[in-house]
Amino acid sequence: MLSLYSHRSVSVTLLFVILLVQEVISSLRYSSRIVETQSGSIRGIILELNSRHLEPVEVFKGVPYAAPPVGELRFEPPQPPLPWTGTRLADTFGASCPQRLPDITNKTAALQHMPKGRYHFLKKLMPLLETQSEDCLFLNMYVPGSGNRGLEAPYSVLVFVHGESFEFGAGHPYDGSVFSSYGHVIVVTLNYRLGILGFLRTRPTPDLDRSRAKSMSGGNLAVKDIDMCLRWIKLNIALFGGDPSRVTVVGHDSGAALVNFLLVATTSKGLFNRVILLSGSALSPWATSHNGESIRLSVGRQTGCISVNKTNEEEDITHCLKSRTLDELLDVQLDTIRFVPRVAPTLPIDERTPDPLYAMEHSSETFITSEVMIGVTTTESYNDFNANDIQYGFEEDQRNRILRTYVRNTYVYHLNEIFSAVRNEYTDWDKPIQHPINVRDSTMEALSDGHTVAPLVHVGYLHARRGRRRIFFISVTRPKKGITRKG
Repeated sequence: MLSLYSHRSVSVTLLFVILLVQEVISSLRYSSRIVETQSGSIRGIILELNSRHLEPVEVFKGVPYAAPPVGELRFEPPQPPLPWTGTRLADTFGASCPQRLPDITNKTAALQHMPKGRYHFLKKLMPLLETQSEDCLFLNMYVPGSGNRGLEAPYSVLVFVHGESFEFGAGHPYDGSVFSSYGHVIVVTLNYRLGILGFLRTRPTPDLDRSRAKSMSGGNLAVKDIDMCLRWIKLNIALFGGDPSRVTVVGHDSGAALVNFLLVATTSKGLFNRVILLSGSALSPWATSHNGESIRLSVGRQTGCISVNKTNEEEDITHCLKSRTLDELLDVQLDTIRFVPRVAPTLPIDERTPDPLYAMEHSSETFITSEVMIGVTTTESYNDFNANDIQYGFEEDQRNRILRTYVRNTYVYHLNEIFSAVRNEYTDWDKPIQHPINVRDSTMEALSDGHTVAPLVHVGYLHARRGRRRIFFISVTRPKKGITRKG
């Protein structure tokens, strides 16, 4: 494999990942320049970072990249942003998209379902997501310098697509100021619609014969939101000192799956030239929902848009859902199945990309012309275990139950054969007596390989056959105490 970036650039990428949710202590003032975007004038703020090695950063917070998806635009593809008059002060982050956050109010109860690392991450993240609104399609930009074009302008652009879940999250908790200053690049973070508002297929099956706009309104709107954000960047980033021909899109976890879908989409041609997939891909079994129709029926019945007597199952429920309150939509209860997302993208992503694997196998143009970096960690399945599992490990009987559940919920055919093969491959037969910690580690390795590592490696293989440059890395960093997920 060829190196995609210099060693310094790779280090900077890893630095950005490490600093995602760290606070940057700094002073700020309003920028002296006003940028004339396609939608109106905008003024940012200047952050003075607390390091003599870091230059100031110009930050633009809460910039709308699309029209508010409210009213008649709910469950519809994103539309261009509405113009504004006067100068918009981009000094405040926009609202997060509507979401229901995990319940961690009772720590003891929460740790029965998650490890301590995830609990502490969520405890830090959740206060940042309290302000929510359907008017949430905003981006944030971190530009090197104090509002003047530096010697390295036009700058490369790095767009970070947050992950962690298809149901919650936002762009603004991930601070790009240090990365922007140190790496001399423009960093962009963004919000996209989540949960059923971002992924629900509102018709029973995608109608590929209707117009593109109509067919794309049937679901996977989060992918379309990200696509719209990239189009905004293409049109406007040069005004901020960026180079629209040098755009790298980084996705982490579920965000990486969404970026991978864009990587094979015909509509994304020319929007970026480099992609970094961290801990996720479109080929991961959790990256798509295979029960989109049952989710549609469940949402329709709980909201009264589909009769419980099954008299109108075939109806498009888009119009009906637009009339429901936001709380009614957020109160919908979806089935929880271990190792399977409650809501996720459904295939086909759009009418031109029926299957991402097929598109990569047959070398879609965007896929083979983009440079790709893929990265994983040694503990990709860390969040699949609870605090006791992580601290004390478990016996082989529990290992077998976990693996059987994973195989049953992930695969369709040859379940016993797959379970036996996985158990045999990830058992240390040289040790007749397995310590619970060793059993935990081998189980974690099996799940990590199954739902993240192997799919990502396959993406790399398909890209290597006809693609451009690519690089693969493994993060093995662990803290002094216990295991925490990095990536």
